[in-house]
Amino acid sequence: MPNIFNQLLTNRVFLICLLTWFVSQSVKFFVYYAKEHFISYNVFLRSGGMPSSHSAITMTFATLVYLDQGVSMLFLLYWYLC
Repeated sequence: MPNIFNQLLTNRVFLICLLTWFVSQSVKFFVYYAKEHFISYNVFLRSGGMPSSHSAITMTFATLVYLDQGVSMLFLLYWYLC
């Protein structure tokens, strides 16, 4: 089981998608603070709203697959499923 965690922590695509989620949620946190003048840490963990962390992760993953594989069957299957 520890091998799975080691593979995740060394996977470049996973780490970049995780960073994308963190940046998107951080922007959402600061926008909420700028509008409401109130610090709410729940905004960081909440889903929905703008910027969309789901859309950011989806586009990041698609871009990384394209940069790594080019227009391959994996890339086309990904776009077909989304």
